Amino acid sequence: MRGQVPLVYVDAVPVRVNELGVVTHVGMLLRQAPDGSISRTVVSGRVLLNERIRDALLRHLEKDLGPMALPKIPPEPAPFTIVEYFTDPNISGFHDPRHHAVSLAFVFLFLVTVNHHNRHSTLAGTHLSRRSVQKCDSR
Repeated sequence: MRGQVPLVYVDAVPVRVNELGVVTHVGMLLRQAPDGSISRTVVSGRVLLNERIRDALLRHLEKDLGPMALPKIPPEPAPFTIVEYFTDPNISGFHDPRHHAVSLAFVFLFLVTVNHHNRHSTLAGTHLSRRSVQKCDSR
């Protein structure tokens, strides 16, 4: 079946913004390759058969970041971009020798608010839409 249809993946990029909405941190995972080299990557994984996109995002975010790091994901999240990976490296700049894949990429904001009266910081998450990402890119 892999050779006949592309696999669907979700990529999630968690970012933290300050009270002015400026991105202060981008969440990346450190992964060790079989050759021992270390690289950075985003939260990513396959969408299972009959699994909703939202459920796949939640599953992969919890698996990679833990249950306490989950952002609030809207009921029907929309990707900010879509990337196709091809087995033939000459088709595009995105290559995966294993299979043809389509990746839906999402950005999730975490706004940190600090109470200046010696109380704990709070973490609230929200989804960043394509329009918001384009506005950030134009700065």
